[in-house]
Amino acid sequence: MNREYKERGAYDTGIFGTYILTRMLFEHGFADTAYQLLTSEAKVSFSHMRKAGATTLWESWDGHGSHDHHMFGAVTDCLFEYILGIRETAPGYGGIEIRPQIPSKLDFVKGHITADAGKIEVSYRRGQLPEWEITVPDMEAVFYHEGKTIRLHAGVNVF
Repeated sequence: MNREYKERGAYDTGIFGTYILTRMLFEHGFADTAYQLLTSEAKVSFSHMRKAGATTLWESWDGHGSHDHHMFGAVTDCLFEYILGIRETAPGYGGIEIRPQIPSKLDFVKGHITADAGKIEVSYRRGQLPEWEITVPDMEAVFYHEGKTIRLHAGVNVF
């Protein structure tokens, strides 16, 4: 799966396959290939929609059908769950783990999820100190990085 899509450099999937493929690439440790597909400038890509003037997602890669459709939007879940690494370990984000997968071509990420307990924010900058800044509300939170398990405290955690 990884080799085929790494060589192809573009999606060949529809509504369900786009999300499932992207998720499976991240799940199996192929963040670089998933990122390559998400940022591809091929004809079958999110970039192609944008370059064609889209301000919303289309129903199909080729522009037929609705030009205001949520169909391909499910992949945004992967940005939070895999690139930022924010995953709930208890219902309603009552507990979390941060397990980011930063693609090699991505030098900076920052994002957050607002849970009932408060804002969970992750930012990463490659090559500068601090590299990681993780803000969590008062909850059970763990950061997994480079084989280390680090318990996070409420507030700002810098590594």
